[in-house]
Amino acid sequence: MSIVRLHDFAAAWSVAGSATASTGLSGPHEDAPDAQRFGFPVPAAGDEVFVIPPAPVDLSFETELRFWIRVPRTSTAGFPVLFGYTDATDAPGTERLWRVPVARPGRWEQVRIGCMQENRAAVDRLFFRPLGSAPVTADLGELLAMRPEMTLDVETALSARIAANTALGDLAALPVTSPAAAGATQVQIADIPGLVAGSLVEIDDGGGSVQQATLDSVSAAGGTATLTLGGGAALAVPLAVGTASVTGLIRIDTDPYNSAAPQPAAVRLTLLDAREDRRRTHYVTLTDSFRQGPGGALTVSERPHPRGWLLDYQLTSEAPLRTQRLRLLDQLSQALNFDRPLRVGGVMNQLEMFLRPDLPRQRTALHPETLHLRISAEQEAGSRRHARVVDTIDTAVVPEGAPAEAVRIA
Repeated sequence: MSIVRLHDFAAAWSVAGSATASTGLSGPHEDAPDAQRFGFPVPAAGDEVFVIPPAPVDLSFETELRFWIRVPRTSTAGFPVLFGYTDATDAPGTERLWRVPVARPGRWEQVRIGCMQENRAAVDRLFFRPLGSAPVTADLGELLAMRPEMTLDVETALSARIAANTALGDLAALPVTSPAAAGATQVQIADIPGLVAGSLVEIDDGGGSVQQATLDSVSAAGGTATLTLGGGAALAVPLAVGTASVTGLIRIDTDPYNSAAPQPAAVRLTLLDAREDRRRTHYVTLTDSFRQGPGGALTVSERPHPRGWLLDYQLTSEAPLRTQRLRLLDQLSQALNFDRPLRVGGVMNQLEMFLRPDLPRQRTALHPETLHLRISAEQEAGSRRHARVVDTIDTAVVPEGAPAEAVRIA
C-alpha cells in the first residue's frame, strides 16, 4: 500500500504573475477538509500557483496522481487549467504537464493522472496554470500520489478511521502521582481499573514530549498503581507531578490469526471474506491523463473500469472491563455506518453492518462485543494503455461524486 498526501491545501500555495490563491474553503470530503481557491483573472504567460516541497519527493513506487477540482456552476466543461510538476533529476526546463478535465461545473470531481512512465524520483515543484485566455477560478483539494492496492488500502483507511474515533474515556490523561527521572522504567498513577499487563499507554510530560509504551506489569497498593514499562522501554524525559499524565490507548490489531493472545484495549479486525460484486463491475473503458501531443493533437490514456468487490470484516472489541468493551462497540457503530462512507484514495467506499448467517447458532462461542462490517470496494482491473491521439472524447454518465474521467471537447 502506498498513498502519499502531497498537499492537504491547508497551507497556502505560492503565486506568480496575476494568479491568486485563498485558503479557508471546505474540502471535497471529511477526510480532506481543506481546499483552496485558485484564480487567474487575466491569464498571461507566467501566471501560476505552485508549491515547493520541503525536500524532493520520491514517487517512484506510486503510479498515479489524484486531486479534486471544482469550478463555478456558470463555467463550461472543458480544460480550464494545466497541472504539472518538475523533477530534480530531469534536465533544466523539463516540465511534465497534463490538461485538467472538468465535466460537471459546480461539483467536486476527482482527477486521476497516470504517471508510471514519467520520471518522478525527486519531485521538487508542483503547479497549476491557466489554459487559454478566459478568466479561470477553480477550487482544488487533496493532492495524492498512490499505487492502488485494494485490500491494503481499505484496511489502512479502516484502521485510521477506527483509531481516530475510539478512545477509553476513563483512561484519558491520568495524572502522574510521583516524580520520575529520565531513564526510569516505572510510572505511578492513582489506582484505576482498566490498565493491565500488555496495555498500550501514552506518557505525556506536559511539555511537548510524548512516548508510547506497552506495560509489562501493573501493581496496586495503597491507592497507587505502579506501571512497569515493558520491552526494555524507559522514560525519555523526566516526569513531574502536576504536568505529566498517562493515557490508555487502543490497539488496532489487523493480524488476529498470528496474535498470541487478545491484547487488552484493542480492536481486532478479521477479514472474513472477499468476493467480486458483479453488479458494480462495468466493462467499459475510462480515459484520463489528457495531454497535448505532437502537432497539437490531444492524447489520453485508457484503462479498464475498476471491478467492484465486497470485503467482509469482523470487528471485535477487547478490553479488561466490559464497560470499556461496550464503549468501544458504541464508538465503532458510530464511526462505521452507512452514513459515513470510507474514503480510500479519495474514492467513496460504502459501509454496511450485516449479520453473519451462521451467527445465531455460534453466538455463545463468539466474543459478544462483535460487529460485522461489509465494505464496497473497487479494484483496478488493469494498467493504463499507452496514450493515443483522439479527436472527440464523449462524456461518460457517472454517479455524483465519482471521478470525472471524460469530458466533451467541442
